[in-house]
Amino acid sequence: MSGGYFGYSEISLLGIQEQLQQVIEHNNSTEKNEWGLGRNYPPEIIKVFQEAQQLVEKTYLYLHEIDYLLSDDTGPETFLENLKKAAN
Repeated sequence: MSGGYFGYSEISLLGIQEQLQQVIEHNNSTEKNEWGLGRNYPPEIIKVFQEAQQLVEKTYLYLHEIDYLLSDDTGPETFLENLKKAAN
């Protein structure tokens, strides 16, 4: 087995994380496109985006490990070890 307890829906979080990264990286771009690049948000807004991106990443990592535990791909000890790694 390789997960699947949540129907692999947690993978969509990786796409959100990537989109946030693009907005952060291209915030000051003069070029605009369908992703809203070049919005020129102030630094305090970008900081919130960065925090959200980190939370999304951590949420994905936690859900991934929970998925593997619930799918019997890992046991409780491995689950807890992997969560410790994800927390760092």
